[in-house]
Amino acid sequence: MTALESPIHPNLWVDARWSGENGIGRFSREVLARLGATNAITSGNPASPLDAVHLGRMKLSKDVLLFNPGYNAGLTRARQLLTLHDLMHLNSETSAPKRFYYEHVVKPAVKRCGAVLTVSETSRSLLADWLADPRVSVVNVGNGASFDLSDATRGAEPQPNRLLYVGNLKAHKNFNVVVAAMKRMSEKTLDVVTSDPEEATVQINAAGLGGRSRVLTAISDQQLSDLYRSAGAVILPSSEEGFGLPAIEALAHGVPVVYWEGCAALREVTGAFGYPVRDLQDSNEWASVARGASAGPRVSGADSREWLDRYTWESVANRVLGTISQLEQ
Repeated sequence: MTALESPIHPNLWVDARWSGENGIGRFSREVLARLGATNAITSGNPASPLDAVHLGRMKLSKDVLLFNPGYNAGLTRARQLLTLHDLMHLNSETSAPKRFYYEHVVKPAVKRCGAVLTVSETSRSLLADWLADPRVSVVNVGNGASFDLSDATRGAEPQPNRLLYVGNLKAHKNFNVVVAAMKRMSEKTLDVVTSDPEEATVQINAAGLGGRSRVLTAISDQQLSDLYRSAGAVILPSSEEGFGLPAIEALAHGVPVVYWEGCAALREVTGAFGYPVRDLQDSNEWASVARGASAGPRVSGADSREWLDRYTWESVANRVLGTISQLEQ
């Protein structure tokens, strides 16, 4: 991995504080490493309600363009190029303070910049409707798969009876659907990779699945890659997503993805290579589709290569850079 060779905005700053086992954290690490920017905000918690009055941001001059891989905006003379991965803070995760923040802090920052980034066509459409301002460019820069897949022999062989869930346990993730489906598949085992290990363990044990399930957290990229390689299928029952990064990571490893067909972003990302479920809450259907997916053929690299080429971090970083360059003009 190398930094992009194209020139960047001469007064570019970046918000380098996003980290952790989530989509924004991954996007931040991969894109910032390729932009090669040297001016960065590094102190404080970007998710804090007090971040709107962060002193480092407030000190920036009007000539600065501040690229943010996340949604947090605040008081500043600089233009803020935000990345709004989704609008869940206005939907499934909404509250009065969040609605106020998006309407009176985020939206004005986006309109002043004249552009905002997002990661899927699904989110791009939702953002355009929310902004309702044709003067603002809503740019889908996408997401990428972060794994070195050059050594096809590394890791365990695929195990059709092993299912994999990757994600947090927020309400829209519907982890309870995975648990309910597992109770109907006595022949299956389940690996859960999550930043909420305590809650996952509680749900698994309450369902009597402790002997057939493992809960893992804070694992390395290589460990996660090996889990993808060994999985018979990845099961992602989200009701909504901005992108659904585990889906493209699974497909990059040749692993079929089981998802709810009503989740537009997962339908977009999996394309012709996913296994849709019609009824979000029907554990019988989830079990049936998961069995079919894990018993079927792996996703062929030859068939999916053109599709997956849309989702490389180099292409994502170049699209970010292209927007930055346009804002410089």
